[in-house]
Parts: sequence; C-alpha cells; structure tokens
Amino acid sequence: MASFKAVIDDLNLKERGLNGRRFTWSNEQDNMTLTRIDRLFCTTDWELTFPTCFLHSLLSLMSDHTPLLLQGELEHCHNRTFRFENFWVKMDGFRDLVEQVWSKPVHSLLPIKWLQLARVAKGLKRWRREKVGDTRLQLAIVKEVLLQLEAAQEFRTLTQQELDLRRRLKIRSTGLAAIEKSRIKQRARLTYIRSGDVNTKFFHIRASTRLRKNYIHCLHTDGRVATTHNDKEKIIAITFKHT
Repeated sequence: MASFKAVIDDLNLKERGLNGRRFTWSNEQDNMTLTRIDRLFCTTDWELTFPTCFLHSLLSLMSDHTPLLLQGELEHCHNRTFRFENFWVKMDGFRDLVEQVWSKPVHSLLPIKWLQLARVAKGLKRWRREKVGDTRLQLAIVKEVLLQLEAAQEFRTLTQQELDLRRRLKIRSTGLAAIEKSRIKQRARLTYIRSGDVNTKFFHIRASTRLRKNYIHCLHTDGRVATTHNDKEKIIAITFKHT
C-alpha cells in the first residue's frame, strides 16, 4: 500500500469524485459491511482536457462491486442569458455605448424600467457580437494560420505580405489570449491570485471545477433518469407547474 501511494504521489494523480454513491463494495451479508474500494485517478492534464467528464455508479447485479461508469464530454446547452465580462470596461467604445443607451428616454410607468438595465444589457450584447465576437474561434484561427506560416518558412522565404501578416497575427494572438485569460479568471473567481499566476493548471482546474459543479448532470423522476437537455427541461417545467 505504501508503494501504491508513492506511485500516486510521484505521478501527481488526482481522484475523481464519485456521484451518487458513498461506497463501492459490499460483503453481501445481513450485517453488511460497506467500503469504498473502487476509485478512479487521473492527471491534471487529463482533467484539463476533459473538464466535464462525469463519474457515476451502476447496479452491482451479480458482483459485490459497484461498476463505475465514466461518462465522456456531456451535452451542454449554452446559457443565452446576459453575462457581464470584466474586460469590456477596458475596450474602446464601452463607456460611450453605456452612456448612449442610459441617456435614452423611458416611455414606461414601471419604476424598474427607469433603471435602463434591460436596455443596457441588450445594447452590450449587440456591441459584444459586433466588437468582440467569438474570441475562442478567432484565437484558434490565428493559431492555425501562424502554424502554417511557421511551417512554410522552413522550406522557403516568406513574402513581405506573409511577414506582415505574421507580425499582425502575433499581436492579435496576444490580445485574444489576454481576453480569454480575463474570462477564465472571472469564471474561476480567484480574486486573490496574482496576475502572473493566472495561466497555471490550478487556475484552469478551478474554473473547470465550477463548470462541473454548476452543471445538472441528470434528474431522477418516476423511476427514470433524464440525461439529455430536452428531457431535463421537460421535467423542470412539469415540476414547476405542479408546485
């Protein structure tokens, strides 16, 4: 056992939490003995590669061990609600947009409408699509083009246009990476972390952990388990109507 623990420490393995069960083995006696024998370990690199994997148990049936099922990348329905991004305040045009939307007259008798929050949120969502766009997709495209240019320069001399493009993409990649870093930092909620440490594995694991924690993997109702987004949505709607 000491050698086994030493291997886990040397490889920096981390145990994945089991959902739905506390024990995985039973002696199948009337005076039952329960213990947790079966476990799943992974590296931090693996956890970063598959942040939403879900480990749960199945029926033991003929065995005295509880089978463990590691479910792969789960179906995620992107939240369409408004979410404020901290890096927006550092971009050109943000304050002008907020002042412009906030100063518009309100033709409503409801006091909540006077705050202009809904208008500002709607204006920021439109501004984000036009000004910011999909930063992850942009960064992936920039990396791919840079990779092709760097591969090409090993066999031939790049043209002046290609060199200029490579310089612009380098600058662009720095800006996009800073945006992604700010977004992940906000999602991780590590306000005490230093700016130089925001790209550490601990930082990304913390953000991925919050993602798994906030995700509803399944819902149990009437003897069945709902795992798809549509099934969970129907169960929530039915439960809400009858409460």
